[in-house]
Amino acid sequence: MTQAHRFNVQYDETIDLIEWSYDGGYDSPLCAINVGDTVTFSCQFVGKGAAPAILKCLLVASPANKAQAESPFVEGDPVNLLASPTLTVGSAQGNWAFIITFAVQSQGGPVTWRFVPDPELQVRSRPPK
Repeated sequence: MTQAHRFNVQYDETIDLIEWSYDGGYDSPLCAINVGDTVTFSCQFVGKGAAPAILKCLLVASPANKAQAESPFVEGDPVNLLASPTLTVGSAQGNWAFIITFAVQSQGGPVTWRFVPDPELQVRSRPPK
């Protein structure tokens, strides 16, 4: 049975605060998942004032070894998360490191890039329900 997972990024107006959660657990070093599962990615502003506009949001994955596919996701690599926030796991098994980077702009202000700390996706590591 496939499962739906959530990966939420929280950020504020400073570049210092970037936190993320996977299925409600904060900064877990490993995101356990199975083939066919989906992950919905979102970015949430938790700062003061109006939320800046997200101009671009990309996910880039890297396999843990060269024998694995470039991306664990059916959608490929890199992925524009603004256009496709829900991704489907298609690779059979393995570990992938990935980053999420996004560009934000407050009203009339400069564009700044944010980088999510290094999470890792481990396919076929979640026990079946």
